[in-house]
Formats: sequence, structure tokens, C-alpha cells
Amino acid sequence: LEVLPYVFKLVDNIDKMGPMLEAVMAEKEYVLPVLPEILAKLDLILPHIDVLAPKVHVIAPHAQKLLPHAEILVPYVDELAPFIDDLIVFLDVRGWEEALPYIGKLAPHMAAIAPHAKRLAPQMDPLLPHIPTLVKYIDNLAPQIDQTVEVLDRLLPMIAFLPLADQTGIMKSKLACKALPHVARILPPGRAHPSLPLTPRRPC
Repeated sequence: LEVLPYVFKLVDNIDKMGPMLEAVMAEKEYVLPVLPEILAKLDLILPHIDVLAPKVHVIAPHAQKLLPHAEILVPYVDELAPFIDDLIVFLDVRGWEEALPYIGKLAPHMAAIAPHAKRLAPQMDPLLPHIPTLVKYIDNLAPQIDQTVEVLDRLLPMIAFLPLADQTGIMKSKLACKALPHVARILPPGRAHPSLPLTPRRPC
């Protein structure tokens, strides 16, 4: 009975749903358990049907994780949709929700970030606590992401220095951000200085 009002809404909008209905039925094993939640958010989803329909097969297995955050994510779905196949891997990262408040700032840079998602995702544990600072300078950092990912094993031990770099203002320099990958290439892979340990892993 609790879904009845939403079912009526669905019937009223059946023409708008169009190709998405077929895609949803193909993934019914994932969709049916969360159908009440989907129907409750129908007004939010409807304007993006054309963009979402081709990605239902990618999104559906993760519906239970995504639906509680629909109000944050759906407004950016038009920007995110072309990269969903790559970005979906971040949902396996412990604490991925911590990045959600910054999705509006990150979304315009997804063309640069998404191709590296599979390589970045396993490294997110030490990176997530620094997301606010990284996002603060994303306009300077994103153009260098190809080169940065290549030397990520050398840069991660330096992550403890990021608050200091923020305080000194060096991250405001596009030139300094551009130089980071080149500086990292001359550094050996290794651990951070003992006095500046990597952020401890959060408990499962």
C-alpha cells in the first residue's frame, strides 16, 4: 500500500519513462528490492531519463548504495553519465560517500579523472581524508592528472605534506601543480617521513 501513490505517478508518466522501463525490467533483480525508493524519487529522476536509460545496466547493481544519495548525485547526472562505466569502481572504495559534498566541483573534471578510476580507486584510502584540499585546487591539479597517476606511488608518501602546501599557498600556483609529477619522478617510491605518517586506515 505504501507504494500505491508512487505507482499511480509511474502510470501517469509511463510515456516519459519510455526506454528506461525496458532497461529497468532487464535488471529487475536489483531494481525490485529498492522499487519503493526509486518510485519515491521519480520526480527527481524523470528529467534525466534519456541520460540514465542507457546506463541502467551499470547503475542497477549499485542501486542500494546510490539511492540514499540521489538528491546529491542526480543534479550532476548529465555531466557524470558519459563516465559512469569508469566511475562506478569508486563505489567499492570504503568511505566513498565522503567525496559526495564535492561532486559539483569534481563533475566538470570527470573527463580527466574517469580514465584513471581503476588505478585511483585502490589508492583512495589515504587520499579521501585530503579530498577537501585536493578539490580546492582541482582546477590546477586536473590538467596534470595523466602525469600524476603515472607517479602516484611516489606522490602518495608525500600526502602528509598537503596541509602544509595548502597553508603556504603553493597549491594556488598552476606552475607548482604542473611541476609536481616531474618532481615526483626524481623521488624513489617509499613511505612518508616517520614524523609525517600517511593517514591511518579507517576501520572497516
